[in-house]
Amino acid sequence: MQTLTQRIEAAAEGVGTVTFLSGDTGVTVPWSVVHHEARSMAAALQARGIGPGDHVDDVIRLLDHLGLERATLMGASASTLIARDAAIVTSGFSKSAEAYRCG
Repeated sequence: MQTLTQRIEAAAEGVGTVTFLSGDTGVTVPWSVVHHEARSMAAALQARGIGPGDHVDDVIRLLDHLGLERATLMGASASTLIARDAAIVTSGFSKSAEAYRCG
């Protein structure tokens, strides 16, 4: 069985496409372009000192700053993943969060 990284790399080398929809319009691009842009974005974030999990840490620090022991987090697109991960990280501690996907 391939790892997620291996599957993403294989898709990027293939001829497949992905279509991004917004309202009634869509843009279709090759997976290789999506993969290249994602790697470029990750490298740019890494160069600025931002790594995986930093956004989740930001959410938890905000909850601490606001003095909140419980929070309901809602997100759309990538922010849904941040909300979910914050809920997972805070489960079992005095601080807790629930995550919901909108849209």
